[in-house]
Amino acid sequence: MYDGPIATLEQILESRELRAVKQREWVNAHSLPLVSFTINMVGAVKKNFIAKVAFEHGYKAIINACMKANMATLKLDVIEADTGYELLMIVDTADILLLKQTMVSIEETHRLGRLFDIDVIRTDARPISRTVIKHPKRRCLVCDQEAKACIRQQAHSPQQLIRKMTELVNACQ
Repeated sequence: MYDGPIATLEQILESRELRAVKQREWVNAHSLPLVSFTINMVGAVKKNFIAKVAFEHGYKAIINACMKANMATLKLDVIEADTGYELLMIVDTADILLLKQTMVSIEETHRLGRLFDIDVIRTDARPISRTVIKHPKRRCLVCDQEAKACIRQQAHSPQQLIRKMTELVNACQ
């Protein structure tokens, strides 16, 4: 489930930079918010079965949630690279806080939501924080503590994280 091509640190950093450049270009060109979706994947293998299944579920959830909220998609790009799966999407909405709330709701309620990294980028190209909509910081996949604290402390082994990701994906099959 975890097997796949190894992404180097340089490739991952380059991918992030290219994504940030495209995000700025798109919000400048459209003056509308952008949804950026990737998978939180531990280790150097970013493109694997776990990530593919999670991405497909997240992609569908984002599209369906936007349709349900009457937020049209004006531009969309899906990228599949050794550094992982990415979705960029310009959303036609004047209510950016509702868009952020909708995306956080997906992260919090979808069975694979803990694997999702869904950002809402404002028209000034800055992401909206969860705290702006009065939501707590992301929780750890394994222990339910604050995710960034566990990452900083390396509280869980990559094997623990991969095992938990595999369990979540298997439960969705």
